[in-house]
Amino acid sequence: MLFFGDRFTDGIGGKLLDILFMVSILAGAAVTLGLGTPIVTYNLAALLNIEVTFWFTMIVTLAWVTIFTISAYVGIEKGIKKLSTLNMYLAGLFALFILILGPGIFILNFFTDSVRYLVSNYFDFSLYTNSLNPENGTHIESHTVFWFAYNATWAMLHGVFAAVVSQGRTIKEMILTYLLAPTLLAWIATGILGGLSVHSYVNGEVPVLDIVQSEGLEAAIPEVLLSLPISSVVLIVFVIIATIFLATTLDSTTYTIASYTTNKDMSKQAPPKNVRVIVAAVITVLALSLMNIGGLAPLEVLSGLMGIPIIVIQFLTIYAAKKMMDEDQAWQFNIRKK
Repeated sequence: MLFFGDRFTDGIGGKLLDILFMVSILAGAAVTLGLGTPIVTYNLAALLNIEVTFWFTMIVTLAWVTIFTISAYVGIEKGIKKLSTLNMYLAGLFALFILILGPGIFILNFFTDSVRYLVSNYFDFSLYTNSLNPENGTHIESHTVFWFAYNATWAMLHGVFAAVVSQGRTIKEMILTYLLAPTLLAWIATGILGGLSVHSYVNGEVPVLDIVQSEGLEAAIPEVLLSLPISSVVLIVFVIIATIFLATTLDSTTYTIASYTTNKDMSKQAPPKNVRVIVAAVITVLALSLMNIGGLAPLEVLSGLMGIPIIVIQFLTIYAAKKMMDEDQAWQFNIRKK
């Protein structure tokens, strides 16, 4: 509104922007479901000693969808918040278990090396796609654009969710709790699980690269976890954590999309419960359809197509938000009482 004007946003232009935003966040949710499902299915299949088939994937997905649909249905306080809190405790205990009973010293050293490499080579690491020699490129190089696009759709979606649940917080608190804290936790999680995988490979315990090349990335995860003590318990705990983590991610997504589809003020009124269930069903059908067509490839294409225009909208949104804050000057009048 601040950028285009009321005439544009109240007319066909506003409807086009709404449609683009809705399609993009639905695509982001479907991609998340499509990427997360194999993590659960491969570990559960290893635990049950069965093969991963499409029907097994569908059963796991439907069970998982039931969890996040119920959570989204009952709301933020009774569903999403409780599941998220439970999962944080479980993930923390799981991380300590790996550090204490696993190669803790190696993981800490490798994490330090990884941070050093990231800081020293951030732009090369983040933007290099090896476009002139894609056949010999790494998985990270060939998926650079995909992750940019995917994160663009995800940022828009959870920006709305953050606005819904964070009423009353300052911008400083939003940056600390919604940007820096999750980034730090993601670094820790990636460092621990990544360090465990590298240790398993360099010590010859698990042929990680051979498994990735022959069976895929997801197939290597249970093999690495099985190298730990009491591996069956480890797999069970990991499946529970992954299921709850992805469920809380998607129930907040479902809640946000349902809020956006209504014409009510989402900061004051929760979306209708039947709309939440319908949105969950749409995300599930879209993700399963894409997975049945060709696995990860169509998910990447969909994410890329929807993410690139969203990046443009994000810059316009940042400009509009800055302009709105300059006009309101809320920092002078809307001061929290001590």
